Amino acid sequence: DSGVGLPPAQRERAKAISTEITGLSQAFRRRIREDKTRLAFTQAELKGVPAPVCQPPPGDAKGRYLLGLDYPTLTPVLENAVDPRTRERMRGAFLRLGGTENLAVLQQLGDLRREYAALFGFDSYADFVLRRRMAQSEAEVQRFLATVKDAVERRELDDLALLREAKARHLKQPVEKTTLQRSDVAFYSERIRRARFAVDQERFRPYFPPQASLDTVFALATRLFGVNFKPLQQALWHADARAFAVSDGTSGELLGTLFVDLYPRDDKYNHAAVWTLRNVSTLAERRPAAARVVNFDRRGLTLDEFETLLHEFGHALHALLSKTRHAGQGGTSVQTDFVEAPSQMLEDWVYRPEVLALMQQVCKACKPVPKDLLAQAERARHFGKGYQYARQHLFARYDLAFHGRTREAPLALWKRMEAETPLGHAEGSMFPAGFAHIAGGYAAGYYSYLWSQVLAEDLRTAFDGKRLDAATGQRYRDTVLANGGQVAPAELVQRFLGRPSDSRAFFEFLNTR
Repeated sequence: DSGVGLPPAQRERAKAISTEITGLSQAFRRRIREDKTRLAFTQAELKGVPAPVCQPPPGDAKGRYLLGLDYPTLTPVLENAVDPRTRERMRGAFLRLGGTENLAVLQQLGDLRREYAALFGFDSYADFVLRRRMAQSEAEVQRFLATVKDAVERRELDDLALLREAKARHLKQPVEKTTLQRSDVAFYSERIRRARFAVDQERFRPYFPPQASLDTVFALATRLFGVNFKPLQQALWHADARAFAVSDGTSGELLGTLFVDLYPRDDKYNHAAVWTLRNVSTLAERRPAAARVVNFDRRGLTLDEFETLLHEFGHALHALLSKTRHAGQGGTSVQTDFVEAPSQMLEDWVYRPEVLALMQQVCKACKPVPKDLLAQAERARHFGKGYQYARQHLFARYDLAFHGRTREAPLALWKRMEAETPLGHAEGSMFPAGFAHIAGGYAAGYYSYLWSQVLAEDLRTAFDGKRLDAATGQRYRDTVLANGGQVAPAELVQRFLGRPSDSRAFFEFLNTR
């Protein structure tokens, strides 16, 4: 697929296209990462927003607060700002990241990928790449997405009806005269969680100090997978970044190196990810290295952010605990529609009291999360799944259509597809300009988040009632993580579960309220 087997002229063109795609993808991401947008708000406009988000307004002669678009700022504003214009301005600015320049780059990427696929005789980039995935074909992905749509469509409408009612109550006006906007979703979802489940994500920050949260995740890996983490003294790219030696808890064997970068700053990647800087190779006696990059509030994590920390740690463990013969098959070098499964599987661990109890082992001064607060959060997490999964479903369909047989401008395609959803298209937004996943390695593969969620829910059944069982954890490490991409994912899942994978656990999860 790299073009080695093509005739000389086509091989050279494939090489040139590949190089150009890499450069364009990097430029796309850099434009988002280095965005300097700051929005000015008065104190009144930020009513409801947690005080620590509103830092002194440097350089603003009018005494306004200047807010960036990083996640530790964006999320609290969208969830808490009482003024709908404030939420709309923040959300609108975020959905314009990358701007028209990135829309043009995305169009170039689409055209180049289509040309690249044609060199191999395929009508679309989706056809070209999906034959190497678990799904094997676009038709199979479309079939899968259709089953998900059937499961979430009714539930999405139910969620939106509840949000509309909540808005009507808040504004003291009839429901029939109330229109729900996309910028209302996070705000009224949070209000319902607080009213119905007494859950406020901000209440979790005192219980999850960043360093103690990281140490807790390490303790979980020690308990479940038998690995230890030891700080290393290294000069890294920033004072906040840290390095850890990862070793086997039984033999003491050095397994690899983990880098961690926890806090936001200017020009830093503004989301959450793990990069495998070096893959393992037992043949070359080469140890892996991975970097986990997130953007957390120094005051502490919400429960959602702790879930993100654990999700990304799943990727890091996949990279560091694989024992593949060849580097090209190490860690997360698996079929794209399996790569998220090991991380998604671990997300559920944040709701288990026995897991959170590890915090007190690594941080004696840390207070345990109150049991009733955690139980309420467990119930609350099922609220809004209809809208959440419907949105993921839309992203997946958009990605597949953009890389399909018909060429359509990125924004025009998005407008048409988003307009078909219950809330319609938000005019002025340029979501594709900031859709970094499909500008990079998830091109024609964003459906993988939903596909791998099915696998994750099924894998998790082996840990039911025993989230900290070391024997099950070691079997999972040896069967799934250690094999990286050198064994087909379907075979790995069957070996671990003792049966072929099925979607029952996923649809049970979708239907849980």
